[in-house]
Amino acid sequence: MSLYVKEREVREALHSGRPLCVLMYKESFPWLKILGLSHSHLLTTTPDFTGLPGLESLLLKDRINLAKIGKSIRHLRRLVLLNLEGCIKLGKLPDTIADLKSLEELYLTGCSELNVLPKELAQMESLTVFFAGGITLNKLSFSSRDVREPWSWLSGREVPESTMFSFAFLPRSLTHLILPHCNLSDDDFPTDLHLPSLKHLVLRDNSIRTIPAEILGGLSLPSLEYPDLSRCNSLDVIVQVPINIEELYLIKRRPITRLSDLLSVGLEDISGGRGSLASYENR
Repeated sequence: MSLYVKEREVREALHSGRPLCVLMYKESFPWLKILGLSHSHLLTTTPDFTGLPGLESLLLKDRINLAKIGKSIRHLRRLVLLNLEGCIKLGKLPDTIADLKSLEELYLTGCSELNVLPKELAQMESLTVFFAGGITLNKLSFSSRDVREPWSWLSGREVPESTMFSFAFLPRSLTHLILPHCNLSDDDFPTDLHLPSLKHLVLRDNSIRTIPAEILGGLSLPSLEYPDLSRCNSLDVIVQVPINIEELYLIKRRPITRLSDLLSVGLEDISGGRGSLASYENR
């Protein structure tokens, strides 16, 4: 069962002073699977979610005045998809998001004011899709409580020394990591990303100059198949392209499919006649 609340309904309810049941949730709606509250300019916080135990998809896209997500979101134990794209005033995610043990997809693209993520993000072993386009990641920090606790279950992965953003805080279960327009540079990437399940990595429109082998695959990203580096206009060095890469998207380029095709063409074919690749090994 799905329910989509329109802006007009919210405005009428608030203007008349009568409660809108879907926003107050004083009653239980165990049958509700999808709740759409997108494009509302009136609501500044999320409602009480305690009456929605069966919710699987929560759509809060483009709620431009949403500044807070209530802790009651912890009750959405069956939630699979959370879409917060375009919530431009949202400053942080609550720590209780770690209680969403079924969450697989998290969309934060366009949350330009987001500056704090919960450290518990690393514990969300169900999370496979993480969209965070348009967020300046190197200005993000994590919740200030002890950052070392969640790493006791990880072996062979270095614990971050500070609460500033680190790729090491991302869950190892990710298969899709989408980070366009995030103001990323070479210094923002660790030697070992250690995301063994990652297949899709989108880094387009970032200020990256060098792509080391650790990013495009190898031991830290052994499952990577589809890296997207398009419109990285500063890119001039690709150290190595591992054999598991199936498609490689470059600066304003067509996708180059299959590594065997890539190995058989010259530098002009790879670059499409635009820009340059200063180094391409693995030939």
